[in-house]
Amino acid sequence: MSTVTPKENAPQIAGRGAVPGRRRGRAPVVRTAPGRRHAADPVAPPTCSRPAAAAGRVLHAVRERPAVWGPGLRWAHMARTFLTEVQVDRCDASGRAGGDAAVAAQQFESWAADPHPGDCLRPAELYVRAGSLWRLAGDLDRATEAFRRAIRLGGPSTPDPRLHLVQTLLEAGRGDEADAVAAQLNHRDGVDAEAYEMLAHAYQDAGRIDEAHHWFTVGVDRAERDDHEALLTLLIGRAAVRRQLDLPADRHDQEIIAVSTAILQAAVDDAEDA
Repeated sequence: MSTVTPKENAPQIAGRGAVPGRRRGRAPVVRTAPGRRHAADPVAPPTCSRPAAAAGRVLHAVRERPAVWGPGLRWAHMARTFLTEVQVDRCDASGRAGGDAAVAAQQFESWAADPHPGDCLRPAELYVRAGSLWRLAGDLDRATEAFRRAIRLGGPSTPDPRLHLVQTLLEAGRGDEADAVAAQLNHRDGVDAEAYEMLAHAYQDAGRIDEAHHWFTVGVDRAERDDHEALLTLLIGRAAVRRQLDLPADRHDQEIIAVSTAILQAAVDDAEDA
């Protein structure tokens, strides 16, 4: 009977020596061609001593199977490609220009639930788009949930999703919830004049003129005095609701003339400098 030494029976594994099975803590490496090696795991990216060649093979893998470099230095396969502004605009337009707003809203929610690092919008912004379309479709419950998801995800968004949520809650007759969200928004830093204008108009459209007057006044008090256009818009809106409430003119109403004069003067100065 012939004897076979362990060395002859061992699998040919690249490395310092022939070691059967996996080495502890790393995948086995097999030789596929002279001078080229790659991990036996079929989803692991190829390695090469020449960076250019390795980059070429990685690029080929990305083109063949869309993926990103995920946790643990392994290929994490993506379910879709990155989202572009053209795709966003087309989807939004399809839901607003006589199309099915609900279908478009579902598409935005699908993108938000399966984010890609190359997307032109963050998931929170996609949920805001979805909420606006659900609201257009008349499904206020779905719109409310979409806006709440955007708020939970956080991050910068213009306008703040809380504004959309207030509008939706008021339309749904859930005034107490809308008041609570509006109060939260008022205590946040960086709320601009446009936000207060939108908030005031939301209450005005809901027939709650007293609250509309309150938010117009808060906006006027907090508006930057050098932003004359934003300030003028708030002053005009406030004056309109004061007339609805049969209130007399006050000092803020008198500011309209001064601010309008400042805007006209700035326009004249720009024209002379041009």
